[in-house]
Amino acid sequence: MDKKIRTILFSLLFLVFIIFSPILVWYSLGYTFDFEKKAFVKTGLLYVQTKPPQAQIFLSGKYKKKTDRIFGRAKILRLIPKKYLVEIKKENYLPWKKELEIKEGEVTEVLGIILFPQKINFKELEKKEEFFLKKAQKNLIPCEVFFPQSNQCQNKSYFPKKIGDFEVFLEGKDVFLFSFDKGKEKILENFLGWDEKGEKILLFSQKEIWEINPEGKKLLFRTSEEIQDAVFLNENYVIFALSGKIIILETDTRDKPNLYEIAKFENPKLAVNSKNQVLVLEKDKLFISDPLY
Repeated sequence: MDKKIRTILFSLLFLVFIIFSPILVWYSLGYTFDFEKKAFVKTGLLYVQTKPPQAQIFLSGKYKKKTDRIFGRAKILRLIPKKYLVEIKKENYLPWKKELEIKEGEVTEVLGIILFPQKINFKELEKKEEFFLKKAQKNLIPCEVFFPQSNQCQNKSYFPKKIGDFEVFLEGKDVFLFSFDKGKEKILENFLGWDEKGEKILLFSQKEIWEINPEGKKLLFRTSEEIQDAVFLNENYVIFALSGKIIILETDTRDKPNLYEIAKFENPKLAVNSKNQVLVLEKDKLFISDPLY
């Protein structure tokens, strides 16, 4: 190879290096080219966790990968910042979907997703009404238990657990939230019942379901029909009865919540046992579901 050819080749290689080295540096820093914006943007990441594992993940209709076999986790890297329709699917299970925004340089998490079986069976058991007397949906504890011989109560009744910096109490049939930072705020009218799970409280009336957690309040569901009962399935899902329909509701309020109707009963009372089964008390009969996960 003569000197002239070597010089040309060296010049070409040097030119390629000059052109592509900045691109490689930007790529290593998490940037990519957005053809819609016609500019380099810093990418984001989607982190997913599902039960059962090995669920398929689709972004805006395009298959990306499965969650792993053991922990049901998956990371999808280098996503251009924008909104994606995230769909989680597995054969013989009800799908999960939600529109989520991926932001520049941030991790968007979707944790605790449960894919519920397409068919959930209920069978009748011998009546065990005492189970419902022990469930978390208890009577309120009078304020005087917390503040004996005090003028702080003023006919209030407190829930048995303080949530972060918030106190939840009843005045008549209305539920209020109090904190020293925000003062007193009405949350719910015509209170019917409540449940608790970890550091969360579930409150419901005939028309609304609310969650109170250490960060504050969150409206989970509002309806024109009649809510008859509601309990936590776990910290990420609620089971409630709506005009006789048994419905699973997620507590993630980003975009529209995923709702799954799994059964119908007349005026049911609900509970969840340690095996993740739903118990339904209908008149004098007790029914139990297959494990939900």
